[in-house]
Amino acid sequence: MVFSIKKTYMNNDEDSGHRSFVTRDWILVSSLSLLGFCIEATEKDQDGRVAFYIQRSEELEAAIQSFWMRRMRVEPQEFSRHMKFVKARMYDGN
Repeated sequence: MVFSIKKTYMNNDEDSGHRSFVTRDWILVSSLSLLGFCIEATEKDQDGRVAFYIQRSEELEAAIQSFWMRRMRVEPQEFSRHMKFVKARMYDGN
């Protein structure tokens, strides 16, 4: 079995003291959105790839770990709805 882990990283803005979790994995973001985590911002690079920013917390860390360890369980229709929401954010840039 082969797994592909997309780049995720933490953004530290020293001036504002703001710490965000940043990822380009829209499936992960859709799952986190379904669990109630808010997308603070999106940023599109010159290649058109979108980065999603979510405020860091212990609850977020636990949810991300649950996702990668395949323990997260979501309702399929709600997940589909959140995938559409996140995809709209990717193309709208809001």
